[in-house]
Amino acid sequence: MAGSRTSCRRIETDATPDWQLLAGRCVVRPYLSPCATEPRRLDADQKRRETIMDRVNDIARDTTYRTLELFYRAVASQDIALLRTVVTRDWQYIPASCGHVPVRGAEAMVSAFAALSSAISDMQITIVDVLIHGNRVGVRARVTGTQSGPLMGIPATSRSVDFAIHSFHEVQGERIAKTWHLEDWLGAFRQIGEWPQTFP
Repeated sequence: MAGSRTSCRRIETDATPDWQLLAGRCVVRPYLSPCATEPRRLDADQKRRETIMDRVNDIARDTTYRTLELFYRAVASQDIALLRTVVTRDWQYIPASCGHVPVRGAEAMVSAFAALSSAISDMQITIVDVLIHGNRVGVRARVTGTQSGPLMGIPATSRSVDFAIHSFHEVQGERIAKTWHLEDWLGAFRQIGEWPQTFP
């Protein structure tokens, strides 16, 4: 408008997607300059990029969930063949199974699986919580079953157990490269009502 001064001030409103002059004031959408020549196109590009990233993240999360499901199914069923499909050849299980020299890869669980298959033959593992941050995954899960065979020197009691396990995994692609684990064996022993004479 000739001879008039136009003052610009930022007004946050969803009703004004682009800038326009209203009653001598320059109304600007948040974070967009009134000098922008193609605000709609740039905004659409940003949304498209965000949508693509969301899809990529969703795919990565779904892949990780599938890997975790197979991993814990392999542990619960003591299935070495299945475990080999979800861990890397140099997979590390940290700390190593009690009394065993650290071995990399699925073979690290051969002795532990043999013991568990008789100690808790009906083992079930239920994933309770999963937290994913980049290629690191935290898992809270529950183990249930019956102590049907010797467990760390404790004879079979046929008592039910229900205890927590916590694991942190490092994932590479669709496989697990490292697993840091902690099981609540103290809680399991309390439920069994027996204590190992010596820990391996």
